[in-house]
Amino acid sequence: FFSFVPTVHEVELNRVPKRICFSLRFFNSPQLCTAAVNLVPGSWSLEPGKGVGTWSNVASKDEKVMRIQWDFDPSLDLEIPYDLQIEEFTKYLVSHRLRIAVWNAENLLFLGSSVVGLAELVRKGKQLVTVDKELGVTSEDNEVIGKLQIQFMNMGRMVGEEMDTKYKTTKEFSKGKVKLISKPITKGDVKSLPNIPEKALESSHEDFRKSKMVLDYKLQEKQPTSYLNEEIQKYRSLSRTLALFTVPKPAHRLTNALFYFLGQVMLYPVEFINPDSEDSTFYIEVADPESQSKDVQVVVDPDEWRFLCSKEKIAPPLNWHMFDANEHFVVKAKERVVIVFKVFSITRPAKPTRTFRILIKRLKDDFVAYRKDTVLKYKEIYYNSTSIIHCPERKGVDVPIQETFPAKLVPLVQKVLCNNQNVTVSWSNSRITANFVTPLSPADSELVFFFFSDVYCYDTLYITQITVRSYKCIDLVQAAGYFSANVLEFKSKTPRQGEMHVSDKSLIAISPKASGVILIKPEEEVKIPVQIGSFRVGKFTAFAHCVDYKTKMSVNRWMIRLNVKQPNVVLQYNITAPIKEAVETSFEYQNVTLAEKDLEFVTSHPELIHILKKNCKVNAGEKVAIPIALKEMKEASQVKVLIFAMEKGATKHEALLFVISYVK
Repeated sequence: FFSFVPTVHEVELNRVPKRICFSLRFFNSPQLCTAAVNLVPGSWSLEPGKGVGTWSNVASKDEKVMRIQWDFDPSLDLEIPYDLQIEEFTKYLVSHRLRIAVWNAENLLFLGSSVVGLAELVRKGKQLVTVDKELGVTSEDNEVIGKLQIQFMNMGRMVGEEMDTKYKTTKEFSKGKVKLISKPITKGDVKSLPNIPEKALESSHEDFRKSKMVLDYKLQEKQPTSYLNEEIQKYRSLSRTLALFTVPKPAHRLTNALFYFLGQVMLYPVEFINPDSEDSTFYIEVADPESQSKDVQVVVDPDEWRFLCSKEKIAPPLNWHMFDANEHFVVKAKERVVIVFKVFSITRPAKPTRTFRILIKRLKDDFVAYRKDTVLKYKEIYYNSTSIIHCPERKGVDVPIQETFPAKLVPLVQKVLCNNQNVTVSWSNSRITANFVTPLSPADSELVFFFFSDVYCYDTLYITQITVRSYKCIDLVQAAGYFSANVLEFKSKTPRQGEMHVSDKSLIAISPKASGVILIKPEEEVKIPVQIGSFRVGKFTAFAHCVDYKTKMSVNRWMIRLNVKQPNVVLQYNITAPIKEAVETSFEYQNVTLAEKDLEFVTSHPELIHILKKNCKVNAGEKVAIPIALKEMKEASQVKVLIFAMEKGATKHEALLFVISYVK
């Protein structure tokens, strides 16, 4: 369950979107995204000890808040099958942190993200564990923009629960209410499994051995054991597929299928017998037309062969140097040899299932002495860490992989690979760097880095995913209170109807001419006039998106990096205020010109100073008192706030500096 609460500052600056969504990547599931939900004013109350919240449409008097109103149940239900590698899931919970990104659902603007540890979700023998968290959501500028309220539930089978726990009828199998994932048990597997009777080790009866399965299920209702076995047989008759959640090495062949994972070496030994009555020379061809890279290769290097055989405990060949420089090999008459194939990939395939063919041909006449078709099935992996970075288009950027990779593992790294060939990776005993030239906007590049502790990519140390979002970039340096006129230009290959959105309306103002629906003609340059500036001093990053009016997909996007300097201050006011009290006071302003001024007073920090009378006409030489309200401070401190006297029609404004000292 997810809930988002923007800060008071975000609400006052009108930077809260109407609809938001959340995205995350949990364990080995693909990228998940919730549907869009509405944000409405309200308040939240939590029942103690129950983790159940109730909504109220009346906002609290003490704070301005925006809460989520759900149009549906905003939960993500993930089922993790129980199998021989369940300890991998527990290890993931103990050692990993989950990054949750918050997005503006109307224009795909990135709002911020939160990171949460998952160790409290380990069940430790319990059937159900519930964890409630409240986390800060941090924007691109490391500014806290709100709070993320999350409720996690981890439900599974209790330790000691009998294997013959019951199921419903086969009709519910077809409806998907009960999922059965199974693998036949071998004598070597039983030692690592809980709740397996000792007689399973001793019995050699085939029917009894097949009836004992490793099962993953949702607890339904109790049925007799005999009925359970009948249901298993009926379910097997409906589907002949046997699924493994994680395949231990060496890779298993199930219904002539080979499972593989990104960044993990899977060995596939093949027995070959020379059909000739004389010594013959052969060569190998691997046909994998649906793969753009060579994922299936023959292990020919003697050193690599020795290393992999020692890891997998595969019987050594008769001759480590059986392959020559051209990868040809000689087999004596009727001799049997074992050829080891390596399945290894770092790029996600276009299709999760494909077929490759192994051909062993005689060199002198291309006679096919061996042929085998094997189904290759891709299984999702879990990333140790995920992150998102925003970069200018067509620029060489340093990808911050050092920040996502544990420092203690850096000396162990022997090899680093990336799924994108345009990434250049270098590493040493103390530092790992990666350089990447970003594509044209709008593009999202998913970079996955694999860290290995050996040169043959067998032992995977760490896997991190970094999503690089490309933007057209505008860099500006200007004084606070000054808003510069700029133009956002772009083209589209297809005719569209677009609309403009910005992440921070206090920094970027879209011209009224470009508001509403924009007609975009193919290959015609579109110009969007904007004004960019800030009343605050500091460095800011804001985003502008042009999205398709119907699909809400990005047509183009911009990143504005604004460096706001201190303006020329015409007058300084020193104010002393007591702590733990809200104070109302006023300051004196004098029109020193010879003409009347129609002024609007604007503060750089509305959360610290509230101007009670914003608009005022001041005659030439006249002095006026402008009432203001100071925010209550709990501790003694000193703050600096700018107030601008903005004259209508003028481009330059008078800057007034207020130094407020809060004392006991």
